[in-house]
Amino acid sequence: MNATRKNRFLSLVPTRRSPLFVGIAAFLAASLLQLEVTGALSLINEARAQAAPGASSRRLALFVVPKEGKKDATTAMVIRGLLRGAADRLAPAGLGRAPMTEVLPDSTLAAVQAKVDLGYKALSSQKWDEALVTYREAESMLQPVLGLADRVLVARTYKGLGIASLQARKQLQAKEAVRRSMLLYPGQKQGEYSFSLDARNLFAQIQRELEEAPDGSLDIQMGDVPGAEVYVGGEFRGFAPIKISGLKLGEHLVSVFAEGHERWAQFVAVRGGPEQRVDVPVVTASNRKAIDEGVQGITKTLDKAIPSAEAKTLAERAGASDLVLLRVTADKKGFALQGVYWRAGNAVPVRQELARDATLVSGLQELLSRLTGLNAGAESALAALEAPPVAIPEAGGAVAAGGSSGSGEDLMVDPNSPIFRDTGKKPKEFNVVNKWWFWTALVVGLGAIAGVTYWGVTSGDHSSGGGPTGNVKITIRGVH
Repeated sequence: MNATRKNRFLSLVPTRRSPLFVGIAAFLAASLLQLEVTGALSLINEARAQAAPGASSRRLALFVVPKEGKKDATTAMVIRGLLRGAADRLAPAGLGRAPMTEVLPDSTLAAVQAKVDLGYKALSSQKWDEALVTYREAESMLQPVLGLADRVLVARTYKGLGIASLQARKQLQAKEAVRRSMLLYPGQKQGEYSFSLDARNLFAQIQRELEEAPDGSLDIQMGDVPGAEVYVGGEFRGFAPIKISGLKLGEHLVSVFAEGHERWAQFVAVRGGPEQRVDVPVVTASNRKAIDEGVQGITKTLDKAIPSAEAKTLAERAGASDLVLLRVTADKKGFALQGVYWRAGNAVPVRQELARDATLVSGLQELLSRLTGLNAGAESALAALEAPPVAIPEAGGAVAAGGSSGSGEDLMVDPNSPIFRDTGKKPKEFNVVNKWWFWTALVVGLGAIAGVTYWGVTSGDHSSGGGPTGNVKITIRGVH
């Protein structure tokens, strides 16, 4: 290359200060980030689509009645409680609770799911206003079916609502919503809140408060209704009246189900101190008479024939795809169960004797698994609520990076976060070129050309005082 051609070539190479350099770098950075966000979202949506079909494909109506009235009433309640716990362990396999009404909640729950997915996309694209409107609509649609919604769906709704509210500078609403999500679905990680630095900081703040907060308790009453099933945070806790202790301060989702009565579910605030009494309203279900008649029709037929027609009728009235009705009695040796299991037009007689020992729980679990053809699987910790979002730069802060909480996780504190400042102050004039994260984005963009990789800030030692310290990691063509 001669001198003249060389000079012409060099004149086309952008310098750091030239507008061409800034434009190319910004374009590359934005393109790379857009590709990462789009790719991550497609993978997440594909995984959800594959998992969705079995999520609520079957609904179980469970009835346990005493064989000899008052004598076996307590026995029936115990067996029903144990069977309800066994049924809940089959939920991951696709067995949900029947709504006990012919009006199914499936379409409403599907609509809420669609809204939450749209809200997640809006958050990932930093369309904060759109996300807030979408999550508010999802929450409104969720209220009528709150007691029958999967805990994952409810937790995702309030997580998204909290993050969107935070970006709209509604700190109190954001904290309340995220706290609901974390109490309902424990084990969430800070990396799952990497939509923005403010969201990560809010998660860390609430997590710290939950760890340090004292426990509280609830006293749940439902008049003189016997056998009302009580759930807290999606987990079966027993029958009303019941006192539940060891609850972290905050709003817990409490659901109560009683045969022949309208289901009740709402968030109840645990404030600590004396036990808080919760009086659940007693509202007779509109189809109670039809349900009671269906149960009586089956029990009268058990000793004579297989009540196939009666079981089908009761299943339809309860909105169930699977029906289990058992009549139980107890003696010194153990428990005797007689009843019917119905599914897809087929009724199967059930006869089972269980010993009065430690095998009772496993025996009932095996019975229900054998009837439904579903396995509970091994007990394990809750899976991640949502996949961590792709790291995206946030104005006025740092690059929010994904990852799990704990030792070694990226922890970047933004002093301009609304969590740490008076939001009533007038914001300063914003100049993107003067922001350090802008040049970080340029480094990320130029990585495709120059082999430069920016890894971010890692938290270091806190013991020296003055706040956490750390390192900036940069690799140039494989050299750290």
